[in-house]
Amino acid sequence: MYIDKSVLISFGIFIIIGFLSLSFKSEKFQDFLDDINLLANKNIKVYAIVVSDKEEKEFSNMYKVKIESINIKKYNNTYCYIKLDKNDKSNIKYGDLICFEGVFQEAEDSTNYKGFSYKEYLKTINVYGTFKIQKNKVKVLGENYLSSTYMLSNKVKNSFEKQLDNLYIDNIEEKALLKGILIGEVEEITDEQTENFKIVSLSHILAVSGMHISYIIICSIFILRLFGISKKCIHIVTILIIIFFMFLTNFAPSVVRASIMGIIFLISFLVKRRSDFWVNISIASLITLLYNPYILLSLSYRLSYLGTIGIVLGMKVVEEYRSRKGEMYKEETFNNKSVKREKLKEFILEKILVVKRFFIDAIVVCISAQLFVFPIILLNFNNFSLYFLISNLIVAPIIGVVVILGFIIIFFSYIIFPISIYLNYIENFLLVFINIMTNNISK
Repeated sequence: MYIDKSVLISFGIFIIIGFLSLSFKSEKFQDFLDDINLLANKNIKVYAIVVSDKEEKEFSNMYKVKIESINIKKYNNTYCYIKLDKNDKSNIKYGDLICFEGVFQEAEDSTNYKGFSYKEYLKTINVYGTFKIQKNKVKVLGENYLSSTYMLSNKVKNSFEKQLDNLYIDNIEEKALLKGILIGEVEEITDEQTENFKIVSLSHILAVSGMHISYIIICSIFILRLFGISKKCIHIVTILIIIFFMFLTNFAPSVVRASIMGIIFLISFLVKRRSDFWVNISIASLITLLYNPYILLSLSYRLSYLGTIGIVLGMKVVEEYRSRKGEMYKEETFNNKSVKREKLKEFILEKILVVKRFFIDAIVVCISAQLFVFPIILLNFNNFSLYFLISNLIVAPIIGVVVILGFIIIFFSYIIFPISIYLNYIENFLLVFINIMTNNISK
């Protein structure tokens, strides 16, 4: 097999840049910990900006903050968690500039061979550790200290979640599952649900990744084609939808990774250049690894890229099959004189073909993604389900419908709420079905 020299050169540059980035990041982590250790027996005064909403734990509330300075010393792109008492009355909001005094807690490493390492996990999300703060010892110095883009993104995300809460007042489990599938918010999903999805090898659908972006692209193109919109406009609108999705998830790393690949792919069509998938995925990977090379240790990162590779290779097989059968279909349909006379019949046949392709694409996306992520799931979760193929054939294709219908419901909930309620009956039925199937298959 011939390999272009430019590909080998690009790969070599990628490896060199990756090692340099990892070395720089490791040194930065260690410098921060050294600074903290020097202040171990001293009063630590920290100025920081809140970059997450409140995450409620059993005995405390957690926030992610961007450190601005510790005892006068300035820091750049340094993130930590702060842990507050459950009864703390500090009114902290996203984007607030705060000042606090606390005790730094470095994350613990794994004590078992190949066990979960919280320390390594924090590195993958670019977090250095946790500050434990005494009750009511946080001062809010100002509001809206993050960029307008991030502030708007957070408002959109909170508004989205509020609409879901309004639609799912009584159906707690279904609401939690829908949040997990649509935007990767898994905090409300029960341990039983999580375990069931793990057993039937469907955990990856709760981590927003390339599969979700693929659904968005496929369904966006499918819907816009029904209205006879030009290909150029379809690609532009799809890119805007993907950007909005990044806003919706508050620029979650897994979403940004998959979105970059999707946008590069669509732009290649706009500029009428042949899109090289391996170049696209390499660029997306390089961008994310330059920002945080430790993300390579992240399970969601590996699932995202392997799933995307599986989807693309699976769709390539489908497209090659369609290209071979395309001329036959054209002869049977468009050379038929009766079809030419009956314009309405021709239109209906054309739309049936579009719908047929949509469902075939949805099934291929699910199966091909699962086949590629299966080894990683087996390695990390240490279980093998003989029913994984059944679960993916039955449940996984429905996920595509749930994703798109979920966004349509939220859209109508802002403009014509009654329509969203009626559509929600269908969505809720699908979510109940998914819960029942995963529960039964897992047993």
